[in-house]
Amino acid sequence: MAEKNITVELAGPERKYVRTFLDFLDNTFLTADEQMVFIVLKSYVDFSADSGEAFPGIHTICKRSKLSESSVRRTINSLVKKGIVKKVRRGLTKTNLYILADYPAMWGCDDLGSLKEIVKNQGMVPLTPEEHIAELEKMGYKVEIKEKGPDTEPTKEQNQAPDNFYNVSGRKNTINDPESQAERYTMEDIRALFEYSGLIIRYPEKQTDIDIVFDILYDTLNCTKKSVRIGGEDRPCVAVISKIMKLQPDDLIYSIDRFHGQTDRIRNVRSYLLAILYNSREQQHLDLMNLGHHNGDF
Repeated sequence: MAEKNITVELAGPERKYVRTFLDFLDNTFLTADEQMVFIVLKSYVDFSADSGEAFPGIHTICKRSKLSESSVRRTINSLVKKGIVKKVRRGLTKTNLYILADYPAMWGCDDLGSLKEIVKNQGMVPLTPEEHIAELEKMGYKVEIKEKGPDTEPTKEQNQAPDNFYNVSGRKNTINDPESQAERYTMEDIRALFEYSGLIIRYPEKQTDIDIVFDILYDTLNCTKKSVRIGGEDRPCVAVISKIMKLQPDDLIYSIDRFHGQTDRIRNVRSYLLAILYNSREQQHLDLMNLGHHNGDF
């Protein structure tokens, strides 16, 4: 029998890389240093966490970008001013946390004003009133634009809204009461979405808090204003609703516990609790990171 030669080829180690899109390279408002530093920061993002967060030290960034420390610091500050990077200080002994914005719609902007609006809107191009109405109608909602007449005494709701405002009727809403015509989601819909019954069974001692949270969810998801104030900053209503809809039942319990954990006096409890709900996913991730640092995992 003739001898057979067997060749074994050993696979080399996988080479790490960072994905850089052409629209990012073609943008018109970043300098070469800003692009380089952004790419370096992006190379340290843990994309499995879907957070856009990285926390390399300045000297690490210098080494990979081939830039001096003064250039790196100046470039990062420029990226922060342009709204592309958010810098969060984590303490004297820890590196800064950098939160990157990298939405496709950003890089085709012609000016920084439009870019900042897209970042603020979480990657969505801000809609005109007409476009907003069209999007709502695509979702199955009936939209009516009411204007205050000169001889009509304004209602309390109209006093709080601009002269032209949306009256959005949900597809499942069958209530004929005029005050309920802006209802996108009934309380039954919201309780089913966030598993209200299961939460009450698991946390009976927190039922009062859970009921308050569901009232806040109802008001927020049925909001017809153009913006919602979160943590002292006005955010597009559509973006807030989209983010709230992504919450899980356990996020609600986390928010309740975090609220009770604060020690300062809160003037507007509902607004403060809404801000906690809005930021709960990111805050939980930061809590885990902080725990990892204390345990020596990082």
